[in-house]
Amino acid sequence: MIVTIASLAACASNTPTTVILPANQVPLSTEQRASAMEWFASRGITYAIAYDADGNVVFQYGGRQHVLDETAFIEFAKRRMLGQTVIGVSRPNLTSSSGSVLEQITYFAPEGMAYSWGPAQFGVVPSKISFRPPSRDEKVRGFVGGVMCYAPIISPYVVCSAIYDQLIGTAGRHDGDPFRLANLEAPRGLTESSNWPDGQPLVPARSPHD
Repeated sequence: MIVTIASLAACASNTPTTVILPANQVPLSTEQRASAMEWFASRGITYAIAYDADGNVVFQYGGRQHVLDETAFIEFAKRRMLGQTVIGVSRPNLTSSSGSVLEQITYFAPEGMAYSWGPAQFGVVPSKISFRPPSRDEKVRGFVGGVMCYAPIISPYVVCSAIYDQLIGTAGRHDGDPFRLANLEAPRGLTESSNWPDGQPLVPARSPHD
């Protein structure tokens, strides 16, 4: 669920383009969807978010239900991202209900920059990041709570996705920038089985949702 921007960073255009995710999602069969839910559950992930009758955001995170207005929800998410490095993983395939594959590592700098690297990338991709409430059109499309946008500095594309997807999609997390991504230093040889520099597992058995 972590937004992967490497492919967009390679595109070129004279006109800035905003891409709103999720888009062009792969249709899932009943079996594939069930295996996905098993995979999420095995990592301690409960995906549930909606607006209540008063317009507050009601969502599951850290094993309990939270109720916040949109502004407070965005601040809740920012506190769990800015100044930290997060790990995104994916299932090995659409029918897998166990295992994971390293997808992307991102350092969210406090000043509003993100530095992303993945095993398929040659180098680190810096992006400006911003947070905002969803527009009326985005709410109609199913967005709840807030939207997070990446503007890669080497691409004309702005990529936006649900903030909650970013929160729930965090499979590993560490304070600061232990891999020096902000220095545009690409890690070498990292996989989902690797460790942080302090020896802790890069991707723990259960996602760090606290």
